[in-house]
Amino acid sequence: MDDGFGERLAGTSVGPELAAVLASVDVAAVPNGSVIDVLQASARLRAYAEGLYLGAVASVLERGPSAGPDSVARLAEPERYAPDEVRAALVMNRRQGWSESEFAYALCRGLPAVHAEMLAGRIDRDRAWVFTQHLAGLPGELVAKVLDAVLTEAPGLTTGQLRARILKLIITVDPDHARDAYERALAERAVVGYLNPDGTAVIAASGLPPDEAAAATERIAGLARAAKRAGHPGRVDQLRADIYLRLLDDRFHHLTRTEMIAALLDEAGRTQAPPAEPPTREVSPGDISPGEAVAAEGPPCPEPHNVGARDSEASNAEPEQDRPDSAGPDDAGPGENSPQEHAPTPAPRPASSEREPLGHVTGIEVRARLDSLARVNELPGELPGWGPILAETTRRAVARQHHGQWRWVVTDHEGYLLAEGLTRRRPGTGSPGHRAEGGIVELAIPATALARLAKDPPPA
Repeated sequence: MDDGFGERLAGTSVGPELAAVLASVDVAAVPNGSVIDVLQASARLRAYAEGLYLGAVASVLERGPSAGPDSVARLAEPERYAPDEVRAALVMNRRQGWSESEFAYALCRGLPAVHAEMLAGRIDRDRAWVFTQHLAGLPGELVAKVLDAVLTEAPGLTTGQLRARILKLIITVDPDHARDAYERALAERAVVGYLNPDGTAVIAASGLPPDEAAAATERIAGLARAAKRAGHPGRVDQLRADIYLRLLDDRFHHLTRTEMIAALLDEAGRTQAPPAEPPTREVSPGDISPGEAVAAEGPPCPEPHNVGARDSEASNAEPEQDRPDSAGPDDAGPGENSPQEHAPTPAPRPASSEREPLGHVTGIEVRARLDSLARVNELPGELPGWGPILAETTRRAVARQHHGQWRWVVTDHEGYLLAEGLTRRRPGTGSPGHRAEGGIVELAIPATALARLAKDPPPA
């Protein structure tokens, strides 16, 4: 295998020719310098094959049921039960067959440009799925603008990056449509629970306001970090799940932050002294080496970090005070089935001066453009680790965080940094609903927008 093998693979047209070349290659014998080329060529061929397959699914959906077997007859739209033919042919269950049919039809008939990129080997199934999930059913003009902006860049983006780019473009190009879609989804918000095949359970909520969801997950993550620092032996993911469940099932009802952590430690057995062991002999300090002492005490607990639960500089600047849980009144009285009967004994409650008033939410990190906050436009904001959000949602999240850290950055017309800093100034408007504790607001200020605002400030 010569040095130009990788280049020849990259230059081979996707389809039967590339399939023939790859079929003749013994992957186990490919040199290290060329194995990546074989992998990329195989991915191109797989995308091409997936494009052919999805095109065939769409053709089956459009097939005229009353036409003869030797005729070519297609319907303008699939009949109601056309997906049942697909699932019967591919031996799928009903849900899988209908999902596959909807995906294939939305891609091949609704987004032909994306399907063409699949047949060219440039877009794989996962990226095509992202396109259909966010663009299917949108107005044609909006779809065309989004595809013009992102389709050629899609092969170099991860699915998460692609999803964020598409969402941001939709909000930027047509904020009214994005707001309508958001409000429809919000009206369908729900909580579901179901069993996994391994016997464990899942509790999930959908259709939530993203700023409030980010605050809720950050609160859980903050409690998990605090419990870990206090010496809890569990993993951070386990702690987050335990805290989530206990906040919902009433075990942490009206407990302060300190009491929640004490309850977690009590459950883990960390607050109980180990049982006394009969001494075998008297041990002097010289009998224990420094390494044995460290092993006996255990390694220090590392500071956990998670994309969905970002550490906030502002929240770490000062120690967090105890805050009672904001749940409603206790519905379950003492008795045989009362959950309090099995709850761990909490630590003594602190004095009222140590307790914060009810109605606070956890601060989050939110990025916003100054001109959008001033209602000059409806450009989207962003929740780092989550993605772009509507301008109105951004304004609500920023308005809650008057007590957080506010940063500003001025950029030129190409997005390069000109100046940055912190500000203690806050808008004169009050915060809507619950006030946030901590959090970070990052104000993006393009120099051109700053000049316009200074020349013609908005009424607010």
